[in-house]
Amino acid sequence: MLPQLLDLFQIVSGNVPIDLGAGALTGDYVSLKNYHTCSILFFKDVGTTDEDTTLTLRQAKTVAGGSVKDLTFNRYGYKSGADLAAVGTFTRVTDNNAATLVLEGELQKIVIIEVPVREMDIANGFDCITLTTSDPGTTGADLGCFLYFLGSPRFDQSTLPSAIID
Repeated sequence: MLPQLLDLFQIVSGNVPIDLGAGALTGDYVSLKNYHTCSILFFKDVGTTDEDTTLTLRQAKTVAGGSVKDLTFNRYGYKSGADLAAVGTFTRVTDNNAATLVLEGELQKIVIIEVPVREMDIANGFDCITLTTSDPGTTGADLGCFLYFLGSPRFDQSTLPSAIID
């Protein structure tokens, strides 16, 4: 039998669907101690022109958010448009070399940020990540949410280990 999604990934909610214009948000932290990769799936609805949302990736030493610092990521993909049902493929970026990504307010977006553990500051005890969103403004509702997909477990287990504990 081929592996299914639940066999391959530990999935954790970063933020439930929420009005991004309600203020800057920090998502829940997840630990990559038991995983080699994490993909963050961010999804947002159409907002207002010139009220862009900035995503920032951060790393920490604990799932409580201890000793936080920005985490540069290089690889992400996105679908963008007024109607995502009409967008067939992801645009891939492999040279971002920044901790932030700005999303146009007037477009729907699906963004997947790839985080290999090897790009984290593991030597100094950083093994947790979070995604934050800026406040795009209050003109109109700009709904968004994101999920963490932790994959490539370090140890072979029938049940994937939790990512919300240190």
